[in-house]
Amino acid sequence: MSYFEGRRRWRSRKEKREGTPAGRSTSMTAIMRGLVILMFGILIIQLVNLQVIKGEQYREQAEINALREIPIPANRGLIYDRNGTLLVQNTARFSAT
Repeated sequence: MSYFEGRRRWRSRKEKREGTPAGRSTSMTAIMRGLVILMFGILIIQLVNLQVIKGEQYREQAEINALREIPIPANRGLIYDRNGTLLVQNTARFSAT
């Protein structure tokens, strides 16, 4: 006979609740699976819509946006040395070489 045999000072496991019937958890799991499948289906439909159906439209818009020319004015002012002699003058240039 051991010292702790009749006296238990702590609980080794929590008691299980039996309030949830097994059928309810299976139907809830089926509903959750259905929702996940539905959401992935919606994502796949949207992907096909963007890539296949409207793909050419978005490709054209991307090309227009990529080839947009923005003129940059070259007016930065004249540069003089301390004696008042003109060192640098603005000239319009259309290449970046």
